[in-house]
Amino acid sequence: MKNVLIGILGTLLLTACASPAAQPAEIPLTPESTDASLADGTWSLTALTAAGLDEPLDTPTGYSLRFDEETGRFEGQIDCNTCAGAFEREGTQISFSEIVCSRAFCGADSIDQQILDALNRVEELSLDGDTLTLLLTDGTLVFTR
Repeated sequence: MKNVLIGILGTLLLTACASPAAQPAEIPLTPESTDASLADGTWSLTALTAAGLDEPLDTPTGYSLRFDEETGRFEGQIDCNTCAGAFEREGTQISFSEIVCSRAFCGADSIDQQILDALNRVEELSLDGDTLTLLLTDGTLVFTR
């Protein structure tokens, strides 16, 4: 009887010290880019391709956007003008509306109107680390932070 009791206690002791079974890793069902935040920092425009226009930008800080995902609002610097408006995002789908800007003339070489026109045609976004790509029907806006 004593040997049986010692055997049971020994078994309990060994099972209590055993490691729990490894849990399988959780695999996300959606791409990481759809969960990434737009709100973390200022996005500076680095490339614009739209309606046949392909412009590398010498001063990317002259064209930038900041997003507030809680309110669905954005603000930006578009060359010499400040702009603000609303945006709606669902996963990789995004659209801009209610865009208003100051009305300073930024010069004949400014591409401010092309950028504003492009924002009105944005349909999707892609977030890859510190690169935000806004996809239009006829081009892209690429931002980095």
